Amino acid sequence: MADTMNRLEAAGFPVSRIPDGQREVLSQLSDDEVRVLTSIKEKLDSAGPDVEGHMRSDDGYVFW
Repeated sequence: MADTMNRLEAAGFPVSRIPDGQREVLSQLSDDEVRVLTSIKEKLDSAGPDVEGHMRSDDGYVFW
C-alpha cells in the first residue's frame, strides 16, 4: 500500500492533496494499474505545454 502511494508520488501525482477516499482507492491499485497511470502521465508530460494536467485545490481532482 505505502509502496503504491510512494510510486505515484514519485511519478508526480500529488497524492497528499487527494481526498482520503480517493487515496484509499489509489493505494489498492495493482502494479499493472500503477504502470498504466504513470505511463499515461509520462506521455502527457512529454507532449509539452499544449497538454497539461491540472489539479483543483479544493477537491484534489486531476484532469487534463
